[in-house]
Amino acid sequence: MRNLMRCSIAFAMFLFVSLTFAQNTNSGNIRGTVTDANGAVLPGVTVTVEDVDKGVTKSYVTDGSGLYDTGSIVPDHYTLTFTRDGFSTFVRGPVTLRVQTLTIDGSLKVGVTAQTVRVTTDVPLLQTETGAQSTTLAEKELQDLPQVGASWENFVILMPGTSGTPTGGLSNVDPGQTASVNGNAVFYNVLGDGITMSLPSNGNSYDYNFDTLSEVKIVSNGFSAEYENGGVIYNQISKGGTSHFHGDAFEYFQNNALNAAPYAFGTNARVPILHSNYFGGSVGGPIIKNKLFFFFNYDYSQNYGGSSNGFVTVPTAAMRAGNFNGLTYTTSTGATEPLLIYDPTTQTVDADGVVHRQTFASEYPGSGNQIPATLVDPVAKAIEAYYPQPNVPGTVVDGVTTNNYFYNIPANSPGHAFFGRGDYDITSTNHLTLTDFQSFGSSPNLGIGICPIDCNVANNSAITAQGTDVWTFSADTINEFRFGVTD
Repeated sequence: MRNLMRCSIAFAMFLFVSLTFAQNTNSGNIRGTVTDANGAVLPGVTVTVEDVDKGVTKSYVTDGSGLYDTGSIVPDHYTLTFTRDGFSTFVRGPVTLRVQTLTIDGSLKVGVTAQTVRVTTDVPLLQTETGAQSTTLAEKELQDLPQVGASWENFVILMPGTSGTPTGGLSNVDPGQTASVNGNAVFYNVLGDGITMSLPSNGNSYDYNFDTLSEVKIVSNGFSAEYENGGVIYNQISKGGTSHFHGDAFEYFQNNALNAAPYAFGTNARVPILHSNYFGGSVGGPIIKNKLFFFFNYDYSQNYGGSSNGFVTVPTAAMRAGNFNGLTYTTSTGATEPLLIYDPTTQTVDADGVVHRQTFASEYPGSGNQIPATLVDPVAKAIEAYYPQPNVPGTVVDGVTTNNYFYNIPANSPGHAFFGRGDYDITSTNHLTLTDFQSFGSSPNLGIGICPIDCNVANNSAITAQGTDVWTFSADTINEFRFGVTD
């Protein structure tokens, strides 16, 4: 099913970086103050910021207030080196930068540059730069937590104050994207690398798979204007290539051979069919060393699962032969009368508008309440062949056997997806990021397994892409342009 196209443009000309400037929706920011051993600010300190995954290094100099600010940089692992003549070198890292603003302060002691103070502890996830209430689901957590399937949406309900929408008399069911946080109305916005992926026509959105995700940042309250709108913001951030080639392959496997049979109302029910395979892989690395990087991922899902166990009524062997002997009904007075089958070919209407018909029992004495084989339409006979034979005794009410067929029909929702990302340091002050995500799938509905009756197939496809260009003109002047398309 093709969905309405949505274009989202985030454009800012000459944004001035200050202590009140919020981080971007698909990048991070490191800033801080450098002081001496007595706490006095140090201007003119060179702060070298190295992306240890890509091997890209950029340098900044503290201003008259001892402040430095990297502006928008790619979430990754960084090492910061603080140097100034007459002082020992201070090294901090590697630290993990997510979609956030990190404050990394430096303290230099009087000495020679050859003397180095190194701090290797990572930065805690506590966010002190903004008042937003947020949770970050990192890649390793997503892969390690137990679940059925492979979607970050399974863990939304783990956020503090989160509950699901009551369904079928249940509450706190897995809400997926449609979560209520701290009693707020269900209103959400799903982003992919900072671009809105929620479709305006139906509210649906698309998920990156675990192998593509670097993190999912969930902001539930107090988010800033760059996130557009929504009661809850789900910001999916993808991985990027590194200075070395890396690749992996994965598979999530589930099978009914590992499951127990359901009770199914005391019948000898089979174990619901479940043959689920979700597999894929990724590769990433440099195209131009320390300058241009790529990341590509492919995944495929094949899920033969069981529908809910259920009972339906199908024709008995006697009914298939046209024999309806033994059928009764209860009159308004409570009496039980035989339910007779009338011959439609004998119908007449008299002058008073009264309909007169003959029963098969009266037309064919001795045959009972049975339709002659010669009067069964061949088309009806062909349709009858699609209905399965009874497989359980069922329940007899007024001579009619009901719920005499127990079904558990496997369903299948195959789908595959591609994801690509490129990171290009055009110059030391100009960085370009491009991503493209495409998925294709189908959802066949087999009913109770009597196709083509009550069977249909729904096809779906998704395309979402974005480009972000960040240009740093000076320490306090940055231009960021972002364009995205979701179809």
